[in-house]
Amino acid sequence: MLLSASYEIGVLGFDSASNGWQANVYRTVNLGGAPARENVPYQRIRQAAALAFYLHLAVPSRIMPYLAFRPSYRFYWDDWGLLSHTPELRMYVPIGPVIARVTGRYYTQNHVSFWSDDGVRPSYLGPASQGLHCAGCFLASSRASLWYTADPKLGDMTSAFFEIGILARLRGIHAWKWLPGHDWLGEGTIDLSYGHYVNGGFAHTAFGDAEVAGLTVEWPL
Repeated sequence: MLLSASYEIGVLGFDSASNGWQANVYRTVNLGGAPARENVPYQRIRQAAALAFYLHLAVPSRIMPYLAFRPSYRFYWDDWGLLSHTPELRMYVPIGPVIARVTGRYYTQNHVSFWSDDGVRPSYLGPASQGLHCAGCFLASSRASLWYTADPKLGDMTSAFFEIGILARLRGIHAWKWLPGHDWLGEGTIDLSYGHYVNGGFAHTAFGDAEVAGLTVEWPL
């Protein structure tokens, strides 16, 4: 068994457009009924804390000698007012020279303090027609200014991720014995994976769901 804990902090930008620009110049938002280029604070302080528990269970079988589990949890927050929770469970099942990996992850977040929408898309109307203040921003200048964004990743959203993967170690495959450099070929690995994201909230409206596939072939130098 192994328990790991981590904490990280990052500062993005230093309170001016020249060293802290974080908006997308191609993204527009409905501001008082007219399109405007989004405008977000020039500094963002991001923090995250995570825990992961690794459990290795021996199995009395030569074909499947063990099972491994890794539940984890990550909590994220920043001074823009965004909070997120990410629980995950990953399981490893070895079968001979192959290790199967199954992952399930759930992500949920609220919106930043200067977010506004009409229930369908980001929109700043009525009292928010000039933008909103960043109530929790560290810098006084950020708290005093008005901001507005159409970034779906800054609004309320959820996301579920499911993945299966197979890691095959080539050691022990008898076909290598007939090839030059068979010892080197036998040290290689092939990693094949497929995952699917199910997005919710404004992320689903903007991006929909997503498919993720990967293939990695490695040999030592």
